[in-house]
Amino acid sequence: MGGGGVYIAHDECMGKTKAVKEIEKWSKVEGQVLRKKSRATWVECGDANFKYFHAQWKSRSSHNSITSIYTEKNTKLTDPKEIEAEFIGVFTGLMGASSSELPYLNIEVVKKGECSTLQQQKKLIR
Repeated sequence: MGGGGVYIAHDECMGKTKAVKEIEKWSKVEGQVLRKKSRATWVECGDANFKYFHAQWKSRSSHNSITSIYTEKNTKLTDPKEIEAEFIGVFTGLMGASSSELPYLNIEVVKKGECSTLQQQKKLIR
């Protein structure tokens, strides 16, 4: 990679991996709590046809899904299997190599580098 990069030590990388797993664990717990709260609210309302429960579940599910992404070649993917394959490919490329040091962002470039224009920001979140 280009000069001036900062490298993460293997121990620090493992610590970050552990932190990500901890976040995933608590996110799963949060989802379980929300499901239980939704069920409790549904029971209180006495909605016999599950309409309220399913509306709440659908709302929660829509916030926790990735419906489309753009590849490095600016191709939009909407098929869940293609999205999954793209994520696996990108993260395998990032994390697949066994090394004691991994390249890291140059913080000075991030702090002092050019910012995205409003138009570029909008394109990223489409």
